[in-house]
Amino acid sequence: MQRPLSLTAKCGCQHSAVCSSWKATRSISSSTAPKRQRGRHSTQAVLDHDTGLAVIQQSVSFIPFILGEAYVSRSTLPKDRPGRPGLIPVAASCVSYAAACALLNFGEATTKAGLILGWATSLAMLAYYFKRALDTKGSASDWPGPKVWPGTQALISFFCLNIYFQAFLKS
Repeated sequence: MQRPLSLTAKCGCQHSAVCSSWKATRSISSSTAPKRQRGRHSTQAVLDHDTGLAVIQQSVSFIPFILGEAYVSRSTLPKDRPGRPGLIPVAASCVSYAAACALLNFGEATTKAGLILGWATSLAMLAYYFKRALDTKGSASDWPGPKVWPGTQALISFFCLNIYFQAFLKS
């Protein structure tokens, strides 16, 4: 059993608490010192808290860009034009990223599943945006061109893929 904190002065004086040399110390006699306990194991988190928080923040910040790009591209590209974003892949990716973040946030049991889901979603979105960039037709007079948005989203998907991969290696 530990004794309560006692205030002692470094200088040995009897000053009040205003003295700058006061510090809190814990005095434990050798008879009350904790004995070494066998069989006690400490558990470690699957993923460092700061790393998990960074992955969640970056994934959540990607969702508005997915939705915004889909809205802008669907409103500017004609319905019959190749490379126009579909609602199902966009909605599925947003739900998958949100589910991956939720799994990361629930605790240690679901952390790896969240990392794998986020990695798979990022890989699928990278392929989807890359295919959209290749399918999109553009002319030399279009600037910056209709391929810029899917190309940029493919790059961001690659960054997200890397984030999940690095976090998985760290876990």
